[in-house]
Amino acid sequence: MKGLVGFVVMFMTLSAWAETWLPDVKYLIKPDFPNELRYAGSDGEVRLKVVVKADGSVVDPKIVYSSHPLFAGAALKVIGEWRFSSRPLTGDNPQELEVFVPMVFEYEPVKKGKQSDQPLDLVTATCLQLNREIDRYVRSDTKIPLANVTLFRLTQKHLIAGLVDGKYDNESLTLGLFDLSQSMLNVTNICQRRISRKFVDLLPPSVKALLESGGMAIKRA
Repeated sequence: MKGLVGFVVMFMTLSAWAETWLPDVKYLIKPDFPNELRYAGSDGEVRLKVVVKADGSVVDPKIVYSSHPLFAGAALKVIGEWRFSSRPLTGDNPQELEVFVPMVFEYEPVKKGKQSDQPLDLVTATCLQLNREIDRYVRSDTKIPLANVTLFRLTQKHLIAGLVDGKYDNESLTLGLFDLSQSMLNVTNICQRRISRKFVDLLPPSVKALLESGGMAIKRA
């Protein structure tokens, strides 16, 4: 098993100037993967909002979303040490920029042999894809949480993206993620019996409503 931490940086524009200039990350420290979650084989995601000063230093970090408090703690431990590219304070250039920093914590088994199929499309994926992945884990005697199965992880990522895009508030996301978590075992059991069903059709109504709010076109069964 190995722990991986991936980084992507997105920006919240505070001025017209910021639309044409985006700071680069010049120095970063990767957060430690929390030991408790490493042993559980759990993936996670943290979304921070930070203020980047003109000299590239980072101040005032805030957690916008975290899939687990331990991931949030790991991110906060290091984000203050990050440095972005500096910028001159001339003209209309602001002294500070507000920046979104998503951190994706992925903990995956080392894959051997043939790699999997094409990337899954949540709208068209069926129970067959879910069953195949679970069967692979069963045959290899690998135990992972259902939340780490690809289709459930993909659903979580779509829900989080909707929050970042401002499609709904954090309370709605929190309720949707809870409903998704509570439904995973039931969805998996139904899929074992009805392999042709579309995966998204089996998700809770609250989850489907958030996905649609985020821009996903879901055809009603």
